[in-house]
Amino acid sequence: MKSFACILAFCISSALIGQIDFSYCAISKDKKAITVLFCLEEGWESGYVSYASGNGIINIESAGYELDFQPVGRPGAFDYFFDECIDGVITGRYSIYIQGANIYSFRYENYRNGQKFDFEETHHDSFCHCQGLR
Repeated sequence: MKSFACILAFCISSALIGQIDFSYCAISKDKKAITVLFCLEEGWESGYVSYASGNGIINIESAGYELDFQPVGRPGAFDYFFDECIDGVITGRYSIYIQGANIYSFRYENYRNGQKFDFEETHHDSFCHCQGLR
């Protein structure tokens, strides 16, 4: 089933290239050691991911967020969700749990096969740069 949001995000992102507002480079915690670069454009409504073992980018679109808790005098803790869109179809979801500048979890769920991957931050110098991918 094609998602209107995914189709619209693809059309907009193809026409306009936004400034990168947030990026996160991560490696999976399993034996596969998958490296992914997660790039969000201004406003966090859309962005893209790129895999070190792949070629090209995959568009992502915001699927919302949830406030987990709001401690007094501290930044709130949020769970952000981003749908992976390939050819106008939602094929997976990324979730990232953030409080202030701290990232506590980053996860991907593949909707085609049900696999889930947990990631942790990495600094793979030759790969972890959003500029020039589009």
